[in-house]
Amino acid sequence: MDPLQERRDKYFKRLQVTGTCYLDHAGAGLYSDNQIDAVRKDLIYNVFGNPHSANSVSLRCRDSVDQVRNRVLKHFNTTADEYSVIFTSGATAAMKMVADSFDWADSSATTRSHFVYAQDNHTSVLGLAESFRDKPVIVKSLHHDNLIDIFTQETLEAQSEISDPCNLANSLFVYSAECNFSGVKYPLDWIRKSHEGYLNEYCGLERKHRGVKWLCLLDAATYLSTNELDLTEYKPDFVCVSFYKIFGYPTGLGALLIRNTSSGALKRRYFGGGTVKIALSDGSFHELRDSMHERFEDGTVNYLAILSLIHGFSSINEVTGGMRNVAQTTFNLAQYTYIKLLKLHHSNGKRAVELYTDTDYSSHLHQGGIVTFNLLRDNGEYIGFMEVLNLANLHNIQLRTGCFCNPGACQRHLKLTNEQLLANFEAGHVCGDSRDLLNGHPTGAVRVSFGYSSTQCDADKLLDLIIRCFVTKPIIEKLPDDWGLRLKKLNRFVPGLQNKEKINLPQNGVSEKKDQKNEEANCLSDKSFVSSFPRMVSRSRSGEGPQLHIKRIFLYPIKSCAYFEVESSWIINETGLQFDREWMIIDERGVALTQKYEPRLCFIQPRVNLRTQHLELHYKDHHGFCRVPLNLAEDNSINSGGNNVSLCQSKVCGDNITIRDCGEDVALWLAKLLDRDNIRLVRHIQRHSKNNSGINKLPLTLSNQGQYLLINMASVQWLRELVAESIDLTEENLMHRFRCNFVISPTEKPMEELKWTELKIGNLKFKVDSPCTRCPVICVDQKTGEKINEPFTTLAANLKGKVQFGIYLRLIEDSLISQKIIYVNDTVENIKP
Repeated sequence: MDPLQERRDKYFKRLQVTGTCYLDHAGAGLYSDNQIDAVRKDLIYNVFGNPHSANSVSLRCRDSVDQVRNRVLKHFNTTADEYSVIFTSGATAAMKMVADSFDWADSSATTRSHFVYAQDNHTSVLGLAESFRDKPVIVKSLHHDNLIDIFTQETLEAQSEISDPCNLANSLFVYSAECNFSGVKYPLDWIRKSHEGYLNEYCGLERKHRGVKWLCLLDAATYLSTNELDLTEYKPDFVCVSFYKIFGYPTGLGALLIRNTSSGALKRRYFGGGTVKIALSDGSFHELRDSMHERFEDGTVNYLAILSLIHGFSSINEVTGGMRNVAQTTFNLAQYTYIKLLKLHHSNGKRAVELYTDTDYSSHLHQGGIVTFNLLRDNGEYIGFMEVLNLANLHNIQLRTGCFCNPGACQRHLKLTNEQLLANFEAGHVCGDSRDLLNGHPTGAVRVSFGYSSTQCDADKLLDLIIRCFVTKPIIEKLPDDWGLRLKKLNRFVPGLQNKEKINLPQNGVSEKKDQKNEEANCLSDKSFVSSFPRMVSRSRSGEGPQLHIKRIFLYPIKSCAYFEVESSWIINETGLQFDREWMIIDERGVALTQKYEPRLCFIQPRVNLRTQHLELHYKDHHGFCRVPLNLAEDNSINSGGNNVSLCQSKVCGDNITIRDCGEDVALWLAKLLDRDNIRLVRHIQRHSKNNSGINKLPLTLSNQGQYLLINMASVQWLRELVAESIDLTEENLMHRFRCNFVISPTEKPMEELKWTELKIGNLKFKVDSPCTRCPVICVDQKTGEKINEPFTTLAANLKGKVQFGIYLRLIEDSLISQKIIYVNDTVENIKP
């Protein structure tokens, strides 16, 4: 057996049990089974108290925390004589600690202090720059190219001894040991070079200027997840660490490592509990404690999390044999993936992948275990990263998309100007949203990152998905036509690569692989999404196309549960169909359950009984039912014994929701049938939704986005024909997967509804808000609860752009219509084509 696979089967059993392909190690490492077992035993068999107390268990806890400090220093091959460890909530908090306490030169000083940072940095570093703009400091940023130029210049002569080092202006340089966007490892000897004054000329100072003292803050969060940092060889003044990046647990714990000889550059302006020897309550006097960690660790540290670090370090050594092995292994996997993607071309010879890299992946000394890219269609158009993410989620491949909190590297690799970024922002795009393409250009990318639990099977699973679903067949494997030029450019970016041995890439040529199974599973069929869909119905006698009407009406009283079909007519109110998505089921944390994680919700069949004024809950093949009142007043009285019911809060799609619990009887009924503890049925009372400008958004109950969702039977029929190539689904089965409110009779062409802007249904007018972008929930069979890859895979392959099916509608209010009712067989007219 492959040693990597054997390791994973032994220490990461949950990956095998859940079938998870985890490729986001730069986002968070994974804890091992033996690590958590050791933490659990430690907590069960020991008693730990507040380290600030003087009782015996607290004193033992204090000593144990100090031992962990020593273990952290050992991991960095240094000791307490050289560095101090200050525990924080993470790398970002460590940076902020430096920002809050750095001792800049006074504004009247002869030489000004400087803060210089690489633009290819985490957002936290950009926040440092912003916090310094009102300080007596000159803030400068360095583009990637400038960074290379400065630190590859000829060696500077050693500076002569400074007569009075106390009068030097402290200046700070910040860079990342490894870029979390491209995975390039920046040379650690830049630490020494920054100390030697390599940045002086860039800051407008003389090359051998003796009035400034450069200190270096190294952001090592990404680097340390797969690499060893030897602080005996490299001596940054400050190092930022997040432990969950290394071994997954605990989260919310990091550290700032401070070189003791540089500690004088930090001046404490705030003091908290445990940090002082004495503090007079009138504020006239205080004195800080002697050691650095006692001065800077305000209040009680997260001692239980700190104590668990011992087991993290022990585990990673037991599992891997040391971080050097991790660095080589993760690089090998990244190199393998990079080469495969680099050579991947469509049948017409065009590139299938655009890679964002600063190295040629020839050495683990310069490249980490990260591969970042976007996919391209055979006509050269970009494929949005959300489309890739949704398909990856469908296949249980966990990766990262967007800009990864590194706007500088993202901007550089995507070749976006500041003007374009601001235009994207004005168009509504913000960090972390799902707007992956604007004007055809990507706003982010796809990142895969390997860790010490990764295997080649993970890489192959990703590559197989990309080939099956995004590359036209037969695939061509060759080096890009401009490979030589690109290689020369890459070698210029990272010094030292010019003379290194290059990776041995196979020669150009068409792939010999002709796997019939893969060909049949090819998601990119010839039936590409084009404007000229086949005609689905015959024209009416008038020649103006078919007369459209409402065929069926559905509502979903309980969010993510089964549908209730309207027989003839239904009332419409200000939020949608009456009682549609009025209730939801929440877990013990108050989070809504959905079919994405609990497919059995489709077995819960709500029925609106207007005669008895109750919502009846039935369950598949289960005799008996439970019910709750439709009338809010009655609901309030029954569940509170006549007293006022206390309201609680939840969230839906980022909006705060005021909800009311529906009582113990229905909660116990649901818990028994779903075999889940502590779940509750709650009812929507009020949705607090405002946009970024503070303006109220569309009034909704518990639906994700729109008041009404309409689908076209012509589109259902078209999709069924495509899906039939891989699996047999009936029109009825397929239709229910899209969980629509209105089903209309077939239009002349499928997907025609995506072009509509305003409709009239009966005597009511509706505005089309947007197409409905689909998530993998449509892969859940609403009758059996089984989850397959269709129809999402086929939609993703055949719709150029977003995976869209159906349209969201909102009611256009008309004061002349007092009672708003919609009927089955109402006519549907597209009044604004």
